[in-house]
Amino acid sequence: MEPVDSSAALQALADTDRSTVASLQGYWVPQLSSKRAGMVIDGTTWDDDMVLDHVRSMAGSYPDVLLLNSSDYSSFRTGGLWVLVEGQGFTTSDAANAWCDQQGIGADDCFAKRIAQDGPDGNTAPR
Repeated sequence: MEPVDSSAALQALADTDRSTVASLQGYWVPQLSSKRAGMVIDGTTWDDDMVLDHVRSMAGSYPDVLLLNSSDYSSFRTGGLWVLVEGQGFTTSDAANAWCDQQGIGADDCFAKRIAQDGPDGNTAPR
């Protein structure tokens, strides 16, 4: 079996989801994760292989999950993150956060994010 280029695989997944994510612009979505190579979480330094495994695992749990790169939307303060969002758009942040509650996901692991190109201010609603 040939080794997987995880960086290229992540980009391919984001490219596949790009048009669906674009159709959610202006809507609030539940954000489930944001990771990148070099990020340290609980003492573990993530690499692209770990991020890809995480994306695949989340897709197994949430079949409508979409992958995007935060550099593509100015509603994210930090670029270069691989962000997983639920593929359902909501008209309010409260509704997106209610989806997180209904799934039983903790407040640190799921919150409302508006997919937009108008800057980061006002586009994140923590629970």
